Amino acid sequence: MMGRPWFAVSWYLTWGSAASAAALSVLHSVLLRIDDPSVVVSLGTDLFRAIGPTLFLGLLSVATAVLLWKQHRLGAVAAIVAGGGILVVTLHTLYALLADGNLNFALGMFFPFGCTLLALWQVARRRPTSRASRTRGPAS
Repeated sequence: MMGRPWFAVSWYLTWGSAASAAALSVLHSVLLRIDDPSVVVSLGTDLFRAIGPTLFLGLLSVATAVLLWKQHRLGAVAAIVAGGGILVVTLHTLYALLADGNLNFALGMFFPFGCTLLALWQVARRRPTSRASRTRGPAS
């Protein structure tokens, strides 16, 4: 029996917490200044369209970390969905940074990309265990 995928658990928890905190921070700062219409207009609608998916993906990543930690059967499925979302966000950000000519920031996108691939690899190579083998311990 293999143990828990600790790197994947910690990565999904870290990324999910950071993404959720960032989305909630932006949403909170906008809601504090909602009485000033110039602030809402200057932020544009793209920002408001980006907050929802970012918050959803962040919360999904945190839920994935919990499912993987508890060795729930849906943990691997949630890891694939959340990992795919993180890869899409990372590649989209990388493309946007390269289009603007920000090479230094673009090179920084390889870290979350690599961590997500490593977490997905760790989850994919796990063999499912039966509930009985988890409760009884190793066979003697």
